[in-house]
Amino acid sequence: MESFRVTVVDEHFVAEDDFEAADEQAALAKALRSALDIAAEQVSAGKPFFGAEVTLSRGEAVLSRMVVSVGVSPLKNG
Repeated sequence: MESFRVTVVDEHFVAEDDFEAADEQAALAKALRSALDIAAEQVSAGKPFFGAEVTLSRGEAVLSRMVVSVGVSPLKNG
């Protein structure tokens, strides 16, 4: 298992977490799940849009940088 760090940054906070994964692909999947979990919490709490930069790193090396965004919009009935 390798050690990785995921950092999620939006306009209000910075969240970081160190974790272990079998490889870079598994770490990337975990990083995206972490960001989507935060987005789901924010949107379900009433925020209409969540956007954040997600960075995956191993040691000092940045492996991936992504933008994750989730929004919600009501639909008109009938």
